[in-house]
Amino acid sequence: MKTPPAQLARYVGAAVVAVLLATTVAGPRRDVDSLDTIVEGGVARQVDFAGQNLARDDLSRQNLADANFTGARLTGTDLSQAVLTDADFTNADLNRAVLRGVNAVGASFQFADLDDAEIVRGDFSQADFTNADLEDAVMVGASFVSARLVAADLHRVVADDAVFRKALLTNADLRQARLTRADFRGADLTNVDLERAILVGANLSGAVLDGADLRRAELEDVIFDTTTRWPAGFDPASVTR
Repeated sequence: MKTPPAQLARYVGAAVVAVLLATTVAGPRRDVDSLDTIVEGGVARQVDFAGQNLARDDLSRQNLADANFTGARLTGTDLSQAVLTDADFTNADLNRAVLRGVNAVGASFQFADLDDAEIVRGDFSQADFTNADLEDAVMVGASFVSARLVAADLHRVVADDAVFRKALLTNADLRQARLTRADFRGADLTNVDLERAILVGANLSGAVLDGADLRRAELEDVIFDTTTRWPAGFDPASVTR
């Protein structure tokens, strides 16, 4: 018995979709077309992109919560306003990536390369940037509440109005960072290098700066209180208020 043309078309269409999905999930590289298949409708939860080349792809506004990007190449990739909650970017290359306005609460960026990345006004609360490289990144207005930035390279970052409340920044490199009006209330800045950093108007109330290097740092109008712990030998009376 011959299969009616309409029914045959449905069979063929289903087979094509199945092949596309199999290629997208198991293939060695996801190009833009196959990637669109898996994030169609803006949902791509628990997707495995580990080791994939997604450089310069447009992933803006996608739901990539829980996605695995470990070791992935995302150089210049646009992730603007994407949902990245609990996503794993460990060892990923995000050099010059755009993460403007993302929701990356609880995401992991351990050992990731975010040189020159744009993460303006993103929410990285409780995210982990341990040993991440963020040199020259633009982080204006971003939130790092309770985030871990242990030993992170934040050399020359622009982080005006960024929020680091209760964040752990021990041994981080913040030399020449621009931190105007940044909020460090309750943050742990033990052994942080702040040489020549601009902290004008920053809030250091309750912050711990034991062993921090404040040589030539600009501290005009810095806000602090009796619970602020300054490095040994530093006189808070020298701060212009």
